[in-house]
Amino acid sequence: MTRQPLNSAFRSGLRGLPLLFGLLLLWSLNSLAQDEEAPDNGVPDNGEAAAAEVDAPEPEPEVPPEEPIDASREARDNRLLAAAEPEQVRWLETPQGTVPALFTLAETRVTKGALLLLHTADQPPGWPLPLEQLRRQLPRHGWATLALNLPSPGAEERNPIIAARLDAALAFLRDQGQLNITLLVDNGSAAGVVAAGTNHISTDGNPLEGQIRALVMINLLRGNLLDREGLEAVFAAPALPVLDIFLTPEPAGQAEQRRRQRAAAMRAGVEHYQPLLLPGPELARREDHMHYWSQRVRGFMARHAEGIEIPNPVNPGF
Repeated sequence: MTRQPLNSAFRSGLRGLPLLFGLLLLWSLNSLAQDEEAPDNGVPDNGEAAAAEVDAPEPEPEVPPEEPIDASREARDNRLLAAAEPEQVRWLETPQGTVPALFTLAETRVTKGALLLLHTADQPPGWPLPLEQLRRQLPRHGWATLALNLPSPGAEERNPIIAARLDAALAFLRDQGQLNITLLVDNGSAAGVVAAGTNHISTDGNPLEGQIRALVMINLLRGNLLDREGLEAVFAAPALPVLDIFLTPEPAGQAEQRRRQRAAAMRAGVEHYQPLLLPGPELARREDHMHYWSQRVRGFMARHAEGIEIPNPVNPGF
């Protein structure tokens, strides 16, 4: 067999390379065309599936709706009040359920009496400043205080609720040996409170005849809230001393209302009626036990309602 020289064989191999490269190029183009024509069946490859699994958000667990903590605004206010003053809160039993009241003992050897503060639930929780100043400071001068809410003027069955809460408050104070009580109410509740307390009003200063010895009415609510019928109810007991407080600066119409309320008291023959103009106490001075608010109110109470504490009431069943 004849051997070709090495250079000749190499040159022969090089001549076959173009044919090989052409075949490879045709195969590549045919594969690319098939990939482009292949239909998209919507099934991702393994890499896309893994990415989809990572990016898909996890479903959030269903959270059941929360039950309301309080059944009403008044229930919420009662709960907050009890939480704010845990040492002073007392729960009074009424036919409509228990209601919280704030009780503060006198800080003196002898208790002169008690001030029962009542105001509508429309007022902001925490008590209006005139009431809060008295509630905090009168105990330092020998007067116990008991404070509780009344239903708002638009509440259903308001008068029966007022009567029930007044009875419960007076029974509580009677159990504390307090038989000479001064009522303090706002002008929006005065008629209902006095009407509910008719059987508890002392007509001759005898504490065994009735616990309520005097009335302080604070005209906190703006507007003419006491019509002729309401004024007649407030002044229905001529023997009950009344301190009628108006706040300054006076809004429009208050001077006329003051005149109407004084005239109604005179027509009813109220024996001790004292109208009084006072500026509202400032927040910064509610801790001042010598503030003019506590001075003027306790002066009225000392003249008309001061007594002594009776540890064992002679007639606890009246």
